[in-house]
Amino acid sequence: TLAVASPVTTVPEVRVRTDVKRARVAVDIRVRAPGASRPAGAITVSVGGRTVEGQVVDGRASLVVRDVRSGTKPLVVRYAGTDLVQPAVSRSNVTVPKRNPS
Repeated sequence: TLAVASPVTTVPEVRVRTDVKRARVAVDIRVRAPGASRPAGAITVSVGGRTVEGQVVDGRASLVVRDVRSGTKPLVVRYAGTDLVQPAVSRSNVTVPKRNPS
């Protein structure tokens, strides 16, 4: 027998893909973790000071951040984790184009 003092957890891999159009950033997130076939849990996406929250379901989440000013902005994705899967953070940058006057 092996005594375990605390629950065993796994480290997730968070993959982020973005689609930027005008002042909107669409973010597709995939969470994979060894030993957790379909991770779930809360996720937060921040772009240039704007933040949206959502849920990872079956290892996937899609969120849209609106009204983002043009320029290169920091993109931060925070996965809250679960009892089995540890929390994770992914950081990168996105470039939001200037709006074209109509």
